[in-house]
Amino acid sequence: MTADTITAADIRINARWLIPIEPSGVVLEHQAVIIQGSKIAAVLPVAQADREFRTRETIDLPHHVVMPG
Repeated sequence: MTADTITAADIRINARWLIPIEPSGVVLEHQAVIIQGSKIAAVLPVAQADREFRTRETIDLPHHVVMPG
């Protein structure tokens, strides 16, 4: 991946567990929520977020559940 394929965003939240609103009943592990402005731009595995995004702020929540939505 080259520097011109990395996307800039405002905030990245790394969570141990993520429970999406849809589909229901799913629990994902080691996910990143990318926020641009006041909107969720992406929800993806942490390793993928490392490759694809650079953010101004990163919040690590290694022992927390995040429910974006």
